[in-house]
Amino acid sequence: MKKPGEGTYVNKYGATTKRTGGYIQDIDCTVLSGDKTATFSDMTLVKCTADGGDSGGIVYTYISKYNTRLTVGVVYGYPEKMGKNYLIYSKADNVLKALNLKRY
Repeated sequence: MKKPGEGTYVNKYGATTKRTGGYIQDIDCTVLSGDKTATFSDMTLVKCTADGGDSGGIVYTYISKYNTRLTVGVVYGYPEKMGKNYLIYSKADNVLKALNLKRY
C-alpha cells in the first residue's frame, strides 16, 4: 500500500492529549533533539495537537476503501518552535528498520 503523503489525515494516540488527528504537512522534515545532540531525518510533520508525554504513541490512518486502520508511525514529539499544535512522528517503516523488526 502507498504510504501517506502530504494532505493525508492521520490520527494519533498519546498519553497526555489522548486521541487527536490532523493533516500531514511535510513528509520529509529533519528534527534536532531537545538536547541538540542528535539529528533525526525523514520525519513527518502533522498539524495536530501534541504535548509532552505523547512521545511513543501510535500514529495511524484509516483507509475507508478497505475499512482498515494502518499504523504509520510513532510519535516523536512536537516541534518547540511551532508549538503544541503540531506533531512530529517517525515513519513506521523507519522504526522497524532501525530495530530490525518485522510486522506480522
